[in-house]
Amino acid sequence: MQKVAIVTDSTACLSPELAARYGIEIAPTELAFEGKVYRDGIDPLGDFYDLLRKAKRTPTTSAPSPGRFLEAYARAATRAESVLCITLPAELSSTHNASKQAILLAQEEMSRVRIMSVAAPAVASGQGLVAIEASLAAKEGRTLEEMVAYVESLAPKVHFFATLDTLEYLAKGGHVPKAAAWLGDRIGFKPILTAYYGRVDRLSQSRTKKNAISKMLRLMGERNPEKLPIRALVMHADALTEAEDFAAEIKRRFPCEEMLMTQFTPVMAAHSGPGVVGVAFRCLERAGATAGSPALAAR
Repeated sequence: MQKVAIVTDSTACLSPELAARYGIEIAPTELAFEGKVYRDGIDPLGDFYDLLRKAKRTPTTSAPSPGRFLEAYARAATRAESVLCITLPAELSSTHNASKQAILLAQEEMSRVRIMSVAAPAVASGQGLVAIEASLAAKEGRTLEEMVAYVESLAPKVHFFATLDTLEYLAKGGHVPKAAAWLGDRIGFKPILTAYYGRVDRLSQSRTKKNAISKMLRLMGERNPEKLPIRALVMHADALTEAEDFAAEIKRRFPCEEMLMTQFTPVMAAHSGPGVVGVAFRCLERAGATAGSPALAAR
């Protein structure tokens, strides 16, 4: 039994395969759509993107309940002495508060297990990559306090960029107030966004998706001028071909110790709309670090 197991919420956009591969438990966010409520990433929605494009009303979302987090904590506790939960920042969602409420419930039902919750510095695949990095570091036998400090140390090291087909969905969702103002600025352009804790910023914009992806590649180069090995997680929202081409170009330009890919869950797609392509990556400070050698990748 290891010392710490990792839990995150479904906005991290980790596919079931990636979550199982890295031993990460997922607390599902909920999506209300067409008169029904779905557990994000669990309950089937059919061709969600086709439904989303045709929908007269934008789906609404809600954070995982404390009970959902408690269930995830219980699953994680079957294989670890303690649990670290990594969530969206409190500025963007009530998810973080729900995860902490669940810790209070766990003190009654799982008193032997120590649990802490921290906010991820980035969103979507950025949050997912932080959870993956934490899972790798946990396998080194770090204590819960060491893991909290480790996740906080990743803040300046995990970089996140995404381009959207439209800002319409983000503006309607209300979680990023600036998006409503951006929506009327140069309509038709593809924005490039980044996120750092609760702050979402527009870095640039392009006339075409192709140009936006080229700009993201340049931004990656600026964040990694020495071309150090990287671990990257490419994400997309119903844009698999563009994401695959993007991933291939990243591998051509940078030494990738690990290239991963995931698709947006319905909850995140409800806020972004279809067509998103993005990446989260982390430079591995020591050349020769591999995905199977977390001791090297973590320092």
